[in-house]
Amino acid sequence: MDLADSASDEMDHDIALGLLSSEQDAIYEVVSAIQRIIDGTYGICEDTGRPIPAERLRAVPWSRRTKEAEERAERAGLNPHAHLGRLSSVQGTKAAGLSEVDEPANEELLARELARHQREQDLRAIIDGSAQN
Repeated sequence: MDLADSASDEMDHDIALGLLSSEQDAIYEVVSAIQRIIDGTYGICEDTGRPIPAERLRAVPWSRRTKEAEERAERAGLNPHAHLGRLSSVQGTKAAGLSEVDEPANEELLARELARHQREQDLRAIIDGSAQN
């Protein structure tokens, strides 16, 4: 193999790794958004605690912050570039070495559901109010 072929192969390898990294980041963000839905915190800015506008969630469904909070975090360098998720099995069975996750008590589940329902009503009121203006 000559130098040109070697350089071309290395460049192809780097591009493939970059694509894989981007795909891993996207999967991590989607899985994190699903977890926020389960936890009842989806649509709430992680920095300010304020609702994330519906337009932003439609554009970027895995948004963690409002646009303004995201811009502040980027300027402050708070957005990590690599996202490595928790070790788990895609087969649904416990992988060796993984710890058991405690299931929340029924009271905690009820409290989460009530809080989620209240946030949903608040978001609907905000959306309805902005649509009327």
